[in-house]
Amino acid sequence: MLDAVLQTIEQNEMFAAGERVTVALSGGADSMCLLHILLQLQHQLGITVAAAHVNHLLRDDESDRDQQFVQKACTELGVECYVARFDVKKQAQLDGIGLEECGRRLRYEFLQEVAKDGKIATAHTLSDSLETVLFHLSRGTSLKGLCGIPAVRGQIVRPLIDCTRQDVEAYCKLHHIEFMTDSTNLSDTYTRNRLRHRVVPELLNINPSLYDAVRRMLRSNREDESYLNHLAQQLIGDTDPNSGCSVQCLLQAPRPVRMRAIASLAQAACGCACDNKHLEKINELLTAGGKTVLYGGITARVRRGILEFVREGSLEEWSVPFQESQTEIPLGILKTQRISKEEYDKLRIVHKNFAKDCIDFDTIQGRLTIRSRRQGDCIRLAHRAVTKTLKKLFNEAGVAPEKRARFAVLADEKGIVWTDLFGVDQRCIVTQQSKNIRHITVLTSEGNHGE
Repeated sequence: MLDAVLQTIEQNEMFAAGERVTVALSGGADSMCLLHILLQLQHQLGITVAAAHVNHLLRDDESDRDQQFVQKACTELGVECYVARFDVKKQAQLDGIGLEECGRRLRYEFLQEVAKDGKIATAHTLSDSLETVLFHLSRGTSLKGLCGIPAVRGQIVRPLIDCTRQDVEAYCKLHHIEFMTDSTNLSDTYTRNRLRHRVVPELLNINPSLYDAVRRMLRSNREDESYLNHLAQQLIGDTDPNSGCSVQCLLQAPRPVRMRAIASLAQAACGCACDNKHLEKINELLTAGGKTVLYGGITARVRRGILEFVREGSLEEWSVPFQESQTEIPLGILKTQRISKEEYDKLRIVHKNFAKDCIDFDTIQGRLTIRSRRQGDCIRLAHRAVTKTLKKLFNEAGVAPEKRARFAVLADEKGIVWTDLFGVDQRCIVTQQSKNIRHITVLTSEGNHGE
């Protein structure tokens, strides 16, 4: 298995000599196996190995047990270990998202903060990749969804991706590697667990060499997907979606290449990936003409033989002084309401997103201004691990560039205090000691918060 992992690392050029690698260490068999293998290979690869553990506080005493186990194991191995504790259930309620999505976001934000410019090694295996393919297959997918989990994605690397879970467990047994078992992995409540416990065993009964077959399939699918994407990029070249692309050029290409080219152009225009429904509508425009509205109000249209992506309704940069109670802004009114700590505690329980629009005004430094986004604006959202640019947050939220000036930014002389849509900066959140609390609401002709 050591040779197999080394081969995966070399084939995918995962590490550079002198690089720092942070292992995402849950304490389970997969991640403990990964840590031990990288420690054995670190001198050969010329890397430095560290570990990071996130306690999601979701499994009561079991979560604390795993954290203590990881810290003890790292101490015994002489590995630097970073630990974060996040109340994922509480944060998911505040953000209005699912536990799994919230936990993943907080986990990767922390890992990126710890790893900095180094690599993050996760312990995904071939078994995980198969389960991902089956999950995509059950919901309907394109070729991309049948490519499994990539060995490398940005700074994230997966050295165990060609090994099965059985390989990992055998390695741990052979080398007497202790690990913790997550009790939620034993339940069939989650879709992935049902696939693992019910579907995969049946497939193994049908074909005992299932994983060899899966390896071949994934390799073939990835090669095909990569080649088709390459042809699509050749087709559109350096086309600027604002300038448009020749309809004739697109129609001459085979459909698999054309649809990938359309997807690439649409994503560049919208700042996020468009779903299949939108892509099919754009494809229809090439022969029927007309237009269709995409994300963020961006319109795809065909005119004079050119497929264009039009940014409509753009708003210029603006700035107004902050006024108590309410301030007129270009698209409406920003209202501030003073509330007591008792009111805050009650309302944040009833309304899941209430807290993110509440500010401790005693933390304000200097004069307040309400304005549109500026180049380079950054914010560390409440209870998040890292600071992000507003540009990146807007991209993640799928807000089109021409829409971004519509969202108000409240800033003092130190920096951003609060932003419409995303909420309060970490330095201005309400705490148990807060006394001067204000709640912010934006009322516009387009609905609250400019949505």
